[in-house]
Amino acid sequence: MALYNKLFIFDFDGTLADSRMNIANSLNFALHQHGFTEVPHEEVYPLIGKLTLAETFEKFCDDLDAQRLDALMASFSDYQLSHIAEEIELFPQVRSTLAELDNRGATMAIATTKRTHQIETILAELGLAKHFKVVFGQGTLAVHKPDPACVQYIWDHLDTSFSPEQTVMIGDSEVDVKTAVNAGIHMIAVTHGTDTPDTMRQHGAEHFVGSFDELLNEELIENVFAD
Repeated sequence: MALYNKLFIFDFDGTLADSRMNIANSLNFALHQHGFTEVPHEEVYPLIGKLTLAETFEKFCDDLDAQRLDALMASFSDYQLSHIAEEIELFPQVRSTLAELDNRGATMAIATTKRTHQIETILAELGLAKHFKVVFGQGTLAVHKPDPACVQYIWDHLDTSFSPEQTVMIGDSEVDVKTAVNAGIHMIAVTHGTDTPDTMRQHGAEHFVGSFDELLNEELIENVFAD
């Protein structure tokens, strides 16, 4: 199936990659560096993709002023970008599926709560940057997912025009589902990430994939864009 008139917007954490260890380790490195109590990984994982980095630090640290928050975020960044290769693992079939979507003419973009510099560096390090025409990260605008302005930004920065009917969000959390609902676009939920299918279904998800290469299933894609 040719996909020249379709736009696929991907979340990153929990959708393209298992980055939980890297995020939790980066967070705790920063907390330790600046005299805060470290947090069990199990308390960090459910927040991934739902809170921005600043919001995450504010959740675990009392009385943060702007200077201390900036210092925490800088330490987080230093650790994260130094441990991409050993701590961020792409899910099975991600590379081959993205390559085939390219071959079929799909346009692809990223919408994540990761800071823009972080996600651009990670995509480049993992060899994925070539697949994505636009990367939307935290700091690109004053808002973040699930605000529909994130999707509008992507539409506005593509060479080709896409309508909501030609656009699908692929993500693993209720935030991704809400982003799709708010923007009036289609949604495909992956079941290997942060939220359960039931949680995502409660927020409006109707199409699910358990394996990443199911995104190449022509019947699924026809059904998604027919809704």
